[in-house]
Amino acid sequence: EAGELFASAHNVRMLLVEQAVDIAREIYLSMTVDPVSGTALLMGCAEGGVDIESLAATQPEKIVRVHVDMANVLVYEEGRGIVLREPSVVAVDKNTGKVLQVGAAARGLYKVFRARDAQLAEINPLFITKDGQAVAGDGKLIIDDNSLSRQPRYPLSRDYFDSDVEFEAAQEGIPYLRFEGDIALMCAGSGLTTTVFDLIHDAGGS
Repeated sequence: EAGELFASAHNVRMLLVEQAVDIAREIYLSMTVDPVSGTALLMGCAEGGVDIESLAATQPEKIVRVHVDMANVLVYEEGRGIVLREPSVVAVDKNTGKVLQVGAAARGLYKVFRARDAQLAEINPLFITKDGQAVAGDGKLIIDDNSLSRQPRYPLSRDYFDSDVEFEAAQEGIPYLRFEGDIALMCAGSGLTTTVFDLIHDAGGS
């Protein structure tokens, strides 16, 4: 199986093989940025897994949200607030070890979110095993491109870009999107816009 994956056209370079988990239930846990309040937003749901996106669209009330001031660490009560406000996340009393396990996972997720300059840090699903342990079944980390200078463990790689031109532009710190057609569009903040306007005006253009 590994040989077929490495030989495929999907550019597979590494496989992560993990121990099988005796799963009692799956929940959703993520940390992102709330652009309105300027805080971190910790979200959890008792129904994790592949259907979380449709659930968010059809039953958003099932997703518990806790705002966290990023000037402070994620304290214990905030970390386990996801569980306490949504008892069905764990079908046990709030004083049991399962609640502590999920709280620890939330605090760990927040630590990664802050340390990696993330826009999104997500565990989906977070397995609750039959013996009460919380195990990250899968995860996603999206970091802010503007923080790459602070994140040496995430160097730019050609693998993440659709073309050589996009990769070269990223190395220069220039956002670049390539579309079909003959018309080019260069846009940015007011400083660059003014400079472009002056250049066109000096050249006699309109």
